[in-house]
Amino acid sequence: MKSLLTNRKAGVYVLIVSILLQLVSAVNYLAWAPGAGGIDTLVALGLGLGCLAGIAAFLFSSDLLLVDTALCSCGMLQLAVSSAGSFADWYQGIVMFGDPSQVPRILTICILALTAVVLLIITGFMGFGKQET
Repeated sequence: MKSLLTNRKAGVYVLIVSILLQLVSAVNYLAWAPGAGGIDTLVALGLGLGCLAGIAAFLFSSDLLLVDTALCSCGMLQLAVSSAGSFADWYQGIVMFGDPSQVPRILTICILALTAVVLLIITGFMGFGKQET
């Protein structure tokens, strides 16, 4: 494992942080969703496969960063869109279209995934090959 991290550019470490954030958001979603009305397959697949694509990008090819970014963004946006009723109720102070008490958890998951996506974009510009000495 140490050989994978020695003499690497800074983009590797940014990618690792992004993968960890994706993993935390996926686990957070999978722990929360069953009690909040069920797991949305698109969200679970987007966050989960995005994490796997990030690991594959780290191990094999930086070309997979685009796939990772797309999957994580898709999962995050699907969660935000499918929770629009809860956001509306939270803003209005009523309970009609969703569950406004779930908004903080939804925002936490979306912010973690959004941070991971921004870090993936930054990694794409930094590169993460072997550092020349």
